Amino acid sequence: MLVGFGAAGAPAPAGLPPLLAVAERLAGLVPLPIHHLSSPHDPDAALAELGAAAGAVREAEAAGALRSGEPGPGALAVLEMDAGLALPAGGSWVEALGAWRQPCLLVIGADQLACGWPAAGTALLQRWRVPLLGLLQWGGEWDTTARRRDGLPWLGLAGGAGPGEAGSGDEAQGGDDREGERALAALLALRWQQLDLS
Repeated sequence: MLVGFGAAGAPAPAGLPPLLAVAERLAGLVPLPIHHLSSPHDPDAALAELGAAAGAVREAEAAGALRSGEPGPGALAVLEMDAGLALPAGGSWVEALGAWRQPCLLVIGADQLACGWPAAGTALLQRWRVPLLGLLQWGGEWDTTARRRDGLPWLGLAGGAGPGEAGSGDEAQGGDDREGERALAALLALRWQQLDLS
């Protein structure tokens, strides 16, 4: 699931990154469809629906109904609201993500790098034991030295208008967009395999 922090539609750095645009970019890198949450204000219902959809795909695979190359279990679910925001019924998405052990990718907008969003968001996800794939910077320029100094699990960079800006992070260095995107996709797959969902 793609998550972020900030108010939807607010100016930077308080604004939520454009998570749907990030999902569309990532959908070109990983063989997963984009899943739109039908109940964004009811995390338990939305996560149950997401789990049921993944289970149906696993059953279809086991029965041989999916051909090779079709999307596997799971989807790029997009939470288009602040994951830490208190919900009207109580609790927050972060709490539910931890309870459901839902793997997440934390998206940080380039403008959010000037404040404490990356560290605070990572700490909040860790506090609720959310399986964190890593952090993805959306847009801007990648600063390898600064990202290493952060000590956070950065995956790389996506978005941005210039060549060489997609997926060129600490572990995913690339000379051009395609090379950087391939490295980012490989790193995402590796982090997925390394996740401990127990």
